Amino acid sequence: MKRGYGLIIAIFLILTQFNLHEACAQSDLQSKVQSIQVEVPSSWAIDEIHSLSIYNFIDTHMYQKPQKPITKDEMYRIGVQLYEKLTAAEIEIDSTVVFKDNPIRTKAYTINLLHDESLNDNFNEPANRLQVIDILYQVINKAQPDLGYDMDDKLDFKDAKDIPNQNIDMVKYFIGKGVLRGNPNKTLNLMSLCTREEMFAFLNRTYELVMQETDATSKGFFWKVEGGTSQVYLMGSIHAADSRIYPMNNDIIKAYTLADYLVVEANLLNNNSEGIAYMQQKMFYTDNNTLEDNISEQTYQMFLEKIKPYGIPEESYIRFKPWSAALVLQNLEMAQNDYSAGLGVDLYFMTKAIGRKELIEIEGLKLQVNLFESFTPELQEQFLLSTLDGDEQSDNIEVMEALLNAWKQGDVHELEDILKLEEQSSENEFTQQFWIMRNHNMVNKIQTYLTDDTNKTYFVVVGAGHMVGDTGIINQLQDKDYTVEQILD
Repeated sequence: MKRGYGLIIAIFLILTQFNLHEACAQSDLQSKVQSIQVEVPSSWAIDEIHSLSIYNFIDTHMYQKPQKPITKDEMYRIGVQLYEKLTAAEIEIDSTVVFKDNPIRTKAYTINLLHDESLNDNFNEPANRLQVIDILYQVINKAQPDLGYDMDDKLDFKDAKDIPNQNIDMVKYFIGKGVLRGNPNKTLNLMSLCTREEMFAFLNRTYELVMQETDATSKGFFWKVEGGTSQVYLMGSIHAADSRIYPMNNDIIKAYTLADYLVVEANLLNNNSEGIAYMQQKMFYTDNNTLEDNISEQTYQMFLEKIKPYGIPEESYIRFKPWSAALVLQNLEMAQNDYSAGLGVDLYFMTKAIGRKELIEIEGLKLQVNLFESFTPELQEQFLLSTLDGDEQSDNIEVMEALLNAWKQGDVHELEDILKLEEQSSENEFTQQFWIMRNHNMVNKIQTYLTDDTNKTYFVVVGAGHMVGDTGIINQLQDKDYTVEQILD
């Protein structure tokens, strides 16, 4: 892999994917759930469903009618799907077992989730909460038998006496681990029917529990800053990703949960109509200018050849400016390789923050658009060319793979090695505008958060490339005598 990595990956790392607003304006939850369902999930279930949709191992039709009771057939289906997710292997069906016309039941029987005494059950009848969590408990015992399942907690619930003796240890374990949380009136209601959204919550918490307990979660590029009157956490983001970086480590989630404010480069949610309108206005020439008029004939022919397979009509790109044409191609390439802005770290937290936390922009869409607008014509064409070179594209995908794997491991040294910031001249136009100036401005903003005398907590998510290097946020804060500690455990 070439380490002198190009403009396209640099911008991909350090600039929010604002040209993907249409994709970003809807979270994965919205696109996968709201587009197909009539009922809206209860407010308490939205975050659980959003996380579960990222892990992408249950059938999307299940998101319909979230208040509908789950059937026993669906219960066994989610049990099988969880088992296969945790073991990363498909269950091999024994050709001698029953339900040959029903692969899911056959798989459930094969791994002993479905027992002989249940073969004559009506699988279309609803399952209760106890039956659902019992299936989940059996799954994780089979998939991860070495986890510590002993819990000595007292069952301090009014209806604890209703729990069958054989399920006491299971209930204690799930309560102790936060999978089963009970109701405000101190009841568990385990014998009541389990709705789909309750199942989503149990399933999501169970999956995340196993990932945390087996140290399979992502560590991220994550730091805590101390030395001010307020607490600041720094998260180095990758603006488009895939599901491998989820779930995140509990330390990250706890810090986010405790934070009073979420700080991002730019608000990508659909309530930012002014910024989106400005971006859309600036991406296109509004006079008689065209893309062809502003780049060389050779570059334009390369662009036509590259965009043709995507089936985009000429009228949609003829008035692109070179920088916006480059971003469109970049995102088409990323989507083709299964990277999604909807799975980017910043949008993940923005979606979680809806209705829960105040969102602060450290830059905003207008500033980011203006940065591209300030490029000289030569730099704009250079940027576009970096998306057209086949070798460069192949290298960019390699870099993306390395970045995502480094992010999962929290390997900041690998991030620095990929970026090779020390090799970039500070006199370079690109380096000045997109690294040094922006890093300096971000540090100034972060200092205002650290000196906030209201003792608030700020969770700051900006591109990972801003964090490292001699002029990166981490070094600058340390030079100002703040204590910056990377959190890996």
